[in-house]
Amino acid sequence: MKDVNVAFRSLHKRMWVAEHSLKLAGIDFGRRMTVVLLSSGELWLHSVAYLTPELREKLDAIGPVRFVISPNRFHHRYMRHYQKVYPEAQLLASPGLPERRKDLSFSGTLGDESDPSWTMDLDQIAFYGNRLSTEIVFLHRASRSLILTDLCFNLPPSRPLFTRFAARALGVYNRLGVSWTMRRGMSDRDAARTSLARILAWDFDRVIVGHGDIVETGGREQLEQAFAWLAEP
Repeated sequence: MKDVNVAFRSLHKRMWVAEHSLKLAGIDFGRRMTVVLLSSGELWLHSVAYLTPELREKLDAIGPVRFVISPNRFHHRYMRHYQKVYPEAQLLASPGLPERRKDLSFSGTLGDESDPSWTMDLDQIAFYGNRLSTEIVFLHRASRSLILTDLCFNLPPSRPLFTRFAARALGVYNRLGVSWTMRRGMSDRDAARTSLARILAWDFDRVIVGHGDIVETGGREQLEQAFAWLAEP
């Protein structure tokens, strides 16, 4: 990963994303970190990207890194590096992750209510009902941005050939969609419907996903359509 190219760009005056390639089984799904400058002047990092010297310089120029968030059991790959570089930062885990990553020192486990440290800027809920992972979903109110991780993908035609094949197979090609893997993991549909209803009650337009293109507008309607299958028996 020494030669990884991390692109850093602004989505809002208090929110940025860092994006780079990420290959799983030879398929490049990409990876996205979301960065929020809190009202406290501290940085909140969601699903952290590979920390290059250039990325560290950009983060440090905005504010001190205070919170490093793992939103589900799968997005924790680079947290150890951030803990080493930013020893004053708090690592917050999704349910089940502390048992999986005993090498990390977590400050707490995320739940169904917004943490007091960022309640001025972000709302959060836990998306229940999936046996694979309980994902913590966030809303950045100022930018009306929903921040997802693996609940939905949105892999466009511009991706490499094998990625497009995988996206079609997963049902997430060129649209905001829930992968077949995630669908099969929905073991408690009633809990999932309740979580979805709470998300759809939020005021958002943009949807940021961990893998694929960001939905810049019309995100609420696209999310509702992506989960239409959940209403089926």
